[in-house]
This record gives sequence, C-alpha cells and structure tokens, in this order.
Amino acid sequence: MKKPKTTSFGKEKYIYLSAEKSHQVAFELATKINQQIKKGEIEKPEIIIGIARGALAWIKTLADWLNIDEITSLRLVHYTDVGQRLKKPTLLRSCLPPVTGKRVLLFDNVVETGKTMKMATNYLSMCGAENTTTASLFYKKTSIIKPDFYLLETNAWIIFYFDIVEAVKFLGSRWLSQGLELKEIKNRFLKAGVPQKEVLTAMELIFNFS
Repeated sequence: MKKPKTTSFGKEKYIYLSAEKSHQVAFELATKINQQIKKGEIEKPEIIIGIARGALAWIKTLADWLNIDEITSLRLVHYTDVGQRLKKPTLLRSCLPPVTGKRVLLFDNVVETGKTMKMATNYLSMCGAENTTTASLFYKKTSIIKPDFYLLETNAWIIFYFDIVEAVKFLGSRWLSQGLELKEIKNRFLKAGVPQKEVLTAMELIFNFS
C-alpha cells in the first residue's frame, strides 16, 4: 500500500492516520495473514489478543476479516508520555480466557522497542499457548524483535484518528515547553493532516484555546 504522508518538524516525524486509512491498513494486514494461512505457511489462529490500549480499536476489525470469533486483550504499559518510556513494560491487567494449547495471534498497533510484545509473548507461553503469531500495523527498526506480520515500516510518531485528544495533550505540552505558542501548535497539527474541527475541539478541552 502507499505509505501515509509523513510530516516533519525538525528531526521529529509524524503521521496522521484517518478512520478511512485505519480501516484500510487493518484490512490489508488481515489480507497478508489470510494469504499465509491459505498457503499453509501458518495455521489459522484461534484467538486474537490485543495489547491494550493501542490495539483495542483494531482487534474487532482483524477478527472480522480473519473470521476469528474469540478476542481479548492484555493491558501493558511502556510509555508514560510521548517519547518517555518506563525501563521495562509493566503488566497492569490480565483477564485472559484459557489459552492452553491454543494458537494465538498477538497484535499491537505499533511495535517500537519490541519489549512490550516480547513480554506479552513470554507471558502467553507461560499461560500454555501452543504458539503465538505476532502482528502489527507499524514496525520500527528500533525494535528488538520483528513481528511475524506487519504492514509498514516507519520511524515516525503515529497520530491515530481515535486518540487526537491524547496526542494534543502530550505533543501540545511538549511543544509548549519548547517555546511554541498555541497558535503554532494548532498549525502543526493541521499541517500533519489532523482535521481542523478535531484539532480545535481537542485544544479547547486541553488548553482552553479557541
């Protein structure tokens, strides 16, 4: 697929993924996995487990296009802010159904360091999963592991259509600390492709900017 537009501000790179584009990338990732299943390269997974929170918006779509009924999530955290990571991922919540002897598709929307996915894979192995296939929409070379399936390689920060308020909160606060004015921050989001109405609404919520 055509790589989404990348916008640069100095050394920082950003990609905005709209709802339409998000559906497209999820469909294309599922298509890649289905092709390998059809060829007999992998066995069809029996359950999809998404790494929350980032994966939650995608796992239902993947389950639909992969024709898999069972979905659930693991709650792990590695980031405390944009670009600010904990020393290691932390498992916050696990409400897994029994996975003993099951074939698992482990999904995250972005694999940047790979530490979260590695931790989740090891945890599923401890829980008795027969095997775990890993998948991601975006993969970065900074990762210590490469997912079995991924759609695009990038070194940009991804702004998804469903977390615009979060992006404005984190990125806006960072840019404010760098000396940018709110009007300049607004223009950065617009330049990156985030719709104006959403930018203004988010900035009013976070910074009382209108």
